[in-house]
Amino acid sequence: MNSEFIYSPDSSAHHCHSASLFRGDDGVVYMVWYVYPEKETDHGSIAFAVKHPDARCFGKPKLILKSTGLSYGNPTLFVRSDGTLVLLYVVLQGSYWNDSEIFMTISQDQGEHWSSSQRVFEQRGLMIRHPPLKVGPRHWLLGIYDETEYQSMILESFDDGNRFELTHTFPRKGLIQPALIEYQNKIYCFFRPMGDPKVIWFAYLRHKAWSVVKSLEIPCPLSGFAVTAHAGQILITYNHTHQQKRTPLSISTILGEEEGLYPGGPWHFESADFEVSYPTMISSAQSVDIVYTYNRRMLKSVVIEHEELRTRLPKAKPLRGQVFGDQISDYHNLHLGKKLFILASGPSLGDLDLSRLKHRITMGLNRSCLVFEQTSYHCVMDQRLFDEYGELLKKTRTLFTLEGRPFGLPMRLLGSEGFSDDLSEGVYSGYTVSYVALQLAVYMGFKEVFFLGLDMRHRQGKTHFFGSDFRSESHEHTEFPKMIRMLNHAAETLAHHDIKVYNCSLQSKLECFEKLDFNEAIKR
Repeated sequence: MNSEFIYSPDSSAHHCHSASLFRGDDGVVYMVWYVYPEKETDHGSIAFAVKHPDARCFGKPKLILKSTGLSYGNPTLFVRSDGTLVLLYVVLQGSYWNDSEIFMTISQDQGEHWSSSQRVFEQRGLMIRHPPLKVGPRHWLLGIYDETEYQSMILESFDDGNRFELTHTFPRKGLIQPALIEYQNKIYCFFRPMGDPKVIWFAYLRHKAWSVVKSLEIPCPLSGFAVTAHAGQILITYNHTHQQKRTPLSISTILGEEEGLYPGGPWHFESADFEVSYPTMISSAQSVDIVYTYNRRMLKSVVIEHEELRTRLPKAKPLRGQVFGDQISDYHNLHLGKKLFILASGPSLGDLDLSRLKHRITMGLNRSCLVFEQTSYHCVMDQRLFDEYGELLKKTRTLFTLEGRPFGLPMRLLGSEGFSDDLSEGVYSGYTVSYVALQLAVYMGFKEVFFLGLDMRHRQGKTHFFGSDFRSESHEHTEFPKMIRMLNHAAETLAHHDIKVYNCSLQSKLECFEKLDFNEAIKR
């Protein structure tokens, strides 16, 4: 990994931020960013640097737009079909970003001289962050956002970036800084959140229509990120942390399939005690170029060769729900408003076509991994299952368990009877791992929970979906009554929560949750 530092070309502007890269068809890499003396919205100027194909480093930076009272920010650029270099940037007409306008200037000589500026779109409060995406010979898409409403939009140009018009507004608010890439014959748009849940979101364009916006379940501490397509997958550079800070800087892979996107990683390639943020990224067949803010005092440029990426980055897998928190608080409201399928171990689980759960968020319990190994989450309390199935449990992606178990993410056991709303304090057993899973579901923010195999009865000598376990043969008279009593208590507790629980075992003795056929649950 080769690296260099890049400083402001203006000795009076001590801070650097929000770089943007673009590679022309001739291999020349252009970079712009803004510099400012103290406050990022006051007297910002635009800096520019070039790296030629045969050079290891960027050339000497220079100012191309110097503040004359108004402040400039968030520059980005692209190259038209005829080689014209186009710079897009915002001009603050007031004291903050919500009073900005988007402007454009062009250069016919690779940035030596620039034209007078003109407005791109007649509306105040609009911002840009990422470069436009070329989707046809003279067709460009540009993501912008409203800094007041926190709402993202798409502008399109059909004349090679001379004029842009508004063609789509994403209905979901609270998402900004849209970043566009083309991947697997789709146009993807990724968004940064402005509040909870603090995760990256995405939508895709297919058949001339944008999909609904979905959560990618990659953490985003309200900081900028960058995406690019590289070597058959998507790479994303971002601050991988659930804390409100902008370090470390990380790379993850994202694998795309018909049903959605699935993250892998991360590789923390830059850790510091100060801010390392707002990356910009471009890729080639040989490497990936990343430039990012380094303590707001300079920029850092790194070039990572393809082979190093291949060996360093954990590969993404086509499974939903992958997260990488190392403490239970990292999972609070992580799946706000989503659906969860919980796989218990009753005999009816063996009757279901579990392949239909592919790409849904799932939580396995105890030995359900014998029939459906790759759940999003798994939960085990019993020590003997670690003794008997330890190697299998180690293959689960995120394992929730209790303190004192040999591995997994431990939770404190508060007792048998109660219901915990704050799992950072602990969890109640309710005499069954299904009860623990329900508390987890509530804590993680799920809106609907579907229990599979929660029978609370044996069937023709079978205690579980896999057959009979002699240690469970008396449970209909000893353990199930206690479990049913506690799950009834949970149902009463959740009557005051905005969460709906369904029991997809129609023959179950548990009656406190609405019964729902598995086929109907899948359709929902």
